[in-house]
Amino acid sequence: MTLLSAVNSQPLFAQAPPQPDHVDPAPAAEKEIDAKYIYATVLGSGIYSVHDERVVVVNVPLSIDLTDWEGTEPNWRLLLPLQVGYKSMGEDIVTEWIPKEFATLSFLPGIEYVYPVSETFRLRPFMNAGVGYDFGSDEMVTFWQVGLKVQNEWKPNEVWDIRSSQKFVYANENQKADEESSSLSLIQLGFDFRRDLGFELWGREVGLSTYVMWQHFPNQLVFTRDYRNGINVDNLYQAGLTFGFEEPLEILGSEFDRVYLGITRGSGVKALTFGIDLPF
Repeated sequence: MTLLSAVNSQPLFAQAPPQPDHVDPAPAAEKEIDAKYIYATVLGSGIYSVHDERVVVVNVPLSIDLTDWEGTEPNWRLLLPLQVGYKSMGEDIVTEWIPKEFATLSFLPGIEYVYPVSETFRLRPFMNAGVGYDFGSDEMVTFWQVGLKVQNEWKPNEVWDIRSSQKFVYANENQKADEESSSLSLIQLGFDFRRDLGFELWGREVGLSTYVMWQHFPNQLVFTRDYRNGINVDNLYQAGLTFGFEEPLEILGSEFDRVYLGITRGSGVKALTFGIDLPF
């Protein structure tokens, strides 16, 4: 459940044992899915389906403004994302979406600098470093990421709000037990089209939006640690809806202005994604 990408190194000249003349490939359902850590820290919450198995990732993206911010001055933010992963989903239609095994827990604190170039255009460089624990393999993993978000906003009239976001990320994972390291790079582009619905809840204007997002992995995202059973992903595509408020709510010191629900597809990976704020 949690995370990342990169093909594990294999010996080039290892002598293979004798093989029978014909070997039937193992059915996809029999392949074990051992998902990597950085995958979840980069891609966020969702129910991911790979090879007929499913993993669930819940990403709680808490953050705290370190300075008083009116939106027009630079600001530092403390990032406190927490990721929880589950696996071993049910095999029948009724229980297939219910998590059965608590698998991973990771914490990736970091810092973000919000620089408003103008009232509608912002640069947001960030970096995170943290640890994760795999309860299935009793293994500790360390990982870090650095990146840049570029955000823009247009308001063509009083009811429509259009946002765009580009994100560039490099992330690295280190498995302590076998001293293996893997990494990924990500280029992400998203657009959100939001409309005010004309009524209020809790004194805040309510809005509904639709969004689209494209994620490209220049060195391919390998969903699992076993590359033979893994899926090499070049591109993922996501589309969904959001519902929320013009003015953000504050919970546990962290602000958010909407929730989202989306569908992700790409290279053998299917996912139902969800979370707070936008996914980009």
